[in-house]
Amino acid sequence: MRKRIPEVPLMLVSAIILSSCGGSGAVALDRNPGSELRQPAVAKDIDPDPDIVHVQLTAAPLVVEFEPGVPTEVWAYNGSFPGPLIEAKQGDRIIVDLTNNLPEETTIHWHGVRLSNANDGTPITQDPVPPGGSFTYDFTVPDASLFWYHPHANSAEQVYRGLYGPLQVHGEDPLPAADERVLVLSDIELSGGQLVLPWADGVQQMENAMGYLGNTQLVNGQLMPELRVRSGGLERWRVVNASGSRYYNLALPGHVFTMVGTDGGLIESPVEYSEFLLAPGERADLLVATDGSDGDSPVLINASYSIMHAAGFMPDPDHPLMQLRYSGSVNGLDRSIPAQLATITEPVVDAGEFSLQFSAALDPQPMDIIAGTVNEDAPINFASFAINGRPWPDAAEHVSQLGTTERWTLNNHTVMDHPFHLHGYRFLVESGTDGGPAYRGWKDTVNVHGSELGDHHLDILIPFEDNPGNWLYHCHILRHAELGMMAELVVNP
Repeated sequence: MRKRIPEVPLMLVSAIILSSCGGSGAVALDRNPGSELRQPAVAKDIDPDPDIVHVQLTAAPLVVEFEPGVPTEVWAYNGSFPGPLIEAKQGDRIIVDLTNNLPEETTIHWHGVRLSNANDGTPITQDPVPPGGSFTYDFTVPDASLFWYHPHANSAEQVYRGLYGPLQVHGEDPLPAADERVLVLSDIELSGGQLVLPWADGVQQMENAMGYLGNTQLVNGQLMPELRVRSGGLERWRVVNASGSRYYNLALPGHVFTMVGTDGGLIESPVEYSEFLLAPGERADLLVATDGSDGDSPVLINASYSIMHAAGFMPDPDHPLMQLRYSGSVNGLDRSIPAQLATITEPVVDAGEFSLQFSAALDPQPMDIIAGTVNEDAPINFASFAINGRPWPDAAEHVSQLGTTERWTLNNHTVMDHPFHLHGYRFLVESGTDGGPAYRGWKDTVNVHGSELGDHHLDILIPFEDNPGNWLYHCHILRHAELGMMAELVVNP
């Protein structure tokens, strides 16, 4: 029997409504380093049927205080930052009623879920929900894993402002009992306690061409929280990178990560890592044996990494994310991990191959990504991005057939990394410039490294098993997608 850590609604329990004591009326967030790590709030299921999860999400502005006495506005689902955890069982039907109380239109994309096309939450499958409007998503979850949800309308800004949350689909697995945590990683830019909006008037600044990297890195919406662990224990961390641009190169000195699952669920066999790179949109299921001594306090860090390493750019320095605090011990815990976790059969390619080229260029003038117009008065050049030489929405459609399997080659012709995300389907990484993958597991998001020579590639195998329709694929550095690195897949029945 697995031990779940009780969920604590971050906004509702750790926050103080200042208006009740004569303050500004903003929600004061628990952002002090050393505060206890909180689990995301859990969305209330309003359906008594054990096989149906019916939740209500309201997207709305929320005034908070990252620093005492300095109110600033984020956007949140159900007043929770990050959004509430939706929990379901493998095979459940999920119904989500979205109410939009934002000043602009929005949608919800269910990142990584293999679902019916009409529920994917993109502008090619639904009209965005206008301010004051509502929409109901209704789908079944066939896979057990950690997924997440976020907007797919003005997504870079809306995700940055706080609109994201985890979706945990539970299933049977052969792993030992562990203390389980959901860790949502994100970043924001703060200046004097105020949330900085990097895209004033929708105009992309040149220094943000790699995506926007905030100066404040958060775990479950908290700054450098503390996680109490027991010597001799076993932690299971389900981690999602919900940042719009930032990579997390996770390291915990003196400890080893045992990877047991990825985007689409359990991998075939466990793999050990001293550092684990998580690109935007990716998830990982990690076991950590806690063998320190009482009073030890190792720090989980985002170890130095640069998405422009191929161009010789200096990586960001190590950044602390979360402190572990050893307190107490447990004896005789069975921490043995099976050598085989899942059976994953490689699909047979029977419908040919498709080659994608990621490219980037400097435009002579900056573009307003919301209005789709050129800003002739802006002082600096802009980066534009494309797939197969054509930026979205002018990128060519790729047409596939339901019931077939294709091999796609992802070619990165730039010096920066790009995380590739495919909607609606899963894939296996077959091989690449760096050789084959270290593990076999189903993916929906994978990092394609940049190359000094512009020739880095990955081969992936995609079985089009179900869910015909129109789907997006794109770079999950969300600014890159909005600036053109996105295209459409049409799967015919």
